[in-house]
Amino acid sequence: MAGSPYLVLVLLLATGAALYGLGTLLVRSANREPPAEPGAQPWTAAIAGTDDALDSATRIDMIERLALVGEPWCIAAIKAAAETDDDAPVRDAAARVLRALR
Repeated sequence: MAGSPYLVLVLLLATGAALYGLGTLLVRSANREPPAEPGAQPWTAAIAGTDDALDSATRIDMIERLALVGEPWCIAAIKAAAETDDDAPVRDAAARVLRALR
């Protein structure tokens, strides 16, 4: 019976270490950023309010509508589209609008 208090302490230590490891794993997995969707454009997120991927025609329409508004934040979004969009037709449309606004 002399060894049983030590056995309880060892079991408590092992249980505590396992709970600490599990808690650390859960916190790290919760803090991990989800991977970006293919086709999702960061410049559209601020305008559309969603990270969903938009098709090329919708993004070109957004660029044309932003040009109609003409506010500084609209011009910044159009510049971001011209520099960062994955689709060449969208980048070309943004570049044409920027040339027309000068």
